[in-house]
Amino acid sequence: MQRTNWTDKKQANAATFRRAGGGGSSSGMADLAPLACNLDALSPEERRRRAALADEITAAFRHVRETADGYAARIDDDPALCRRALEWLLLERRCCPFLDLNLALGGEQGAIWIHFGGGPAVKEFLSAAGLAARATDGPHAAMTCRAVGGRCTC
Repeated sequence: MQRTNWTDKKQANAATFRRAGGGGSSSGMADLAPLACNLDALSPEERRRRAALADEITAAFRHVRETADGYAARIDDDPALCRRALEWLLLERRCCPFLDLNLALGGEQGAIWIHFGGGPAVKEFLSAAGLAARATDGPHAAMTCRAVGGRCTC
């Protein structure tokens, strides 16, 4: 199984991705804006911290599922892990502002989900970054959940 390496987005950035932008033309075609990560939006220290957090949090994914506009990953209900996930997302949104990032906290001892989205082109971008290969449901499912006995309890 190939693990997602969020510290190296060269594979995802190598392909040309376009996102439908606001407005449109007289032919009805939406204007297209490029999707691109801008790691220069972070200082060298912030880039190192973002990379370390990305590696830690993605390694902690218990379940990845495909959503309508991207992917969602479940992590353990651990307050320290949740704080680090939030720190990662706050850094990530600065270098990848085209992403819609959400940290969803369930009720008492509920699931904690990180949602990565932004539309069809963003979903394609996330797929190229490796999330599709980690999905445990949907058309790109490629692995089983690491939860109870390999059976997803999400």
